[in-house]
Amino acid sequence: MWGNYSFNFACSLARGRSGGLISIWDPNVFLKESIWCDEAFIIVKGRWKNSGGDCYMINIYGPHDPVAKVSLWNKIREFMQSHMGKYVLFGDMNEVRNEHERHGSIFSRSEADFFNSFINNVGLIELPMGGRLFTWMNKAGTKLSKLDRFLFSEDVIEELPDMRGFNDFISLEWANIGQNVDGIIILSHEKLKRLKVKIKQWIANSKSGERIHKQEIMSALKQLEENIEAGSASPDDREKRIKLIQEADSLETLEAMDTMK
Repeated sequence: MWGNYSFNFACSLARGRSGGLISIWDPNVFLKESIWCDEAFIIVKGRWKNSGGDCYMINIYGPHDPVAKVSLWNKIREFMQSHMGKYVLFGDMNEVRNEHERHGSIFSRSEADFFNSFINNVGLIELPMGGRLFTWMNKAGTKLSKLDRFLFSEDVIEELPDMRGFNDFISLEWANIGQNVDGIIILSHEKLKRLKVKIKQWIANSKSGERIHKQEIMSALKQLEENIEAGSASPDDREKRIKLIQEADSLETLEAMDTMK
């Protein structure tokens, strides 16, 4: 699973029905400095070798009890406010952010509002994971929820390529620019200048394509919601609506990243 024998770890032992938590990292990539363990989370402070500044990796297993949930988010918020650095929160948070992330069970507006307030107050952004909408399902397949997430602080997001296909584009264009044309060797500094122009063009085209795609999604959503209100929607229409909402949320997240840059 790990691929090599070079790893460090921190764990929070099992308590009651909770199976405990473990965080594993490669010490050749992430240099650990401090660890804080709680029954609901593990915080590992360290530094990435290719990036400056303190980074806090918080592995979370959220409780079921509503009061314990409030206590958890307050505890993490207070920690973040008293420890400056970059933050990555991940795990089974046992929370949903809206009614579309829960199916077959009771949605708690108050719990979702508190969780969303926590995310907004500490300046976190949810990274779209892709794949299926739900990350948990009961054995009977009648209850589904999106409980697993990745949340990043803004300064982490600023260091990540936030557009799909960017790495492939860079590799292809660099290879194309480096080709010998009419016997002329293109020097590295000239290649970088040409690549910069290509990147600007790619970003403009990508943003334009995303805007058009979002308009298409919103138009399809409007039609589906009209069908639902008229009572003519099929079960497939309802599932399609959920997927379109998820896709629209992903596009809005990318737009939010662009706005902050």
